[in-house]
Amino acid sequence: MEVFLGLITIEDYNSMTSLIEMGATSNDVDAEAFARDLEKVFSSIKASMSKWGYSFGGKFCLR
Repeated sequence: MEVFLGLITIEDYNSMTSLIEMGATSNDVDAEAFARDLEKVFSSIKASMSKWGYSFGGKFCLR
């Protein structure tokens, strides 16, 4: 889990697709499309946090 959280911090969505191999998804998942979807999700979260005054550098904190 720690590695996964580190990948979020450095925005390495391609490496996050290892979730497919770990069995966190169905077998018929396109890894490139999954990476793009992860990027969209985490970019949206990051934008929302910035809007509400949080930073996204590994730890969430009030500005």
